[in-house]
Amino acid sequence: MAKIEIKTFEEQMRIAGIAGELERAEERGIEKGRNGGIEKGREEARNIEKFFITKFLEKNTPEEISEEYGISLERILEIKNDNNQQ
Repeated sequence: MAKIEIKTFEEQMRIAGIAGELERAEERGIEKGRNGGIEKGREEARNIEKFFITKFLEKNTPEEISEEYGISLERILEIKNDNNQQ
């Protein structure tokens, strides 16, 4: 026969508390990972944008790029200045 184990109310509450803490820790970890992934995606998008704007600047003026692709002139000039400083 299987042994039936009876736990005290206090022990059951302690186990439930630990389970709750573990669940909340997992949720925080998932959220932190999600936010990290979002930031990584944003950084990658900025790098791609910078790459293409740099290429466009080889043959076009910042104003032409802004008008053609709908990118703010300020952002284009920022990238151009960053490239000139390197």
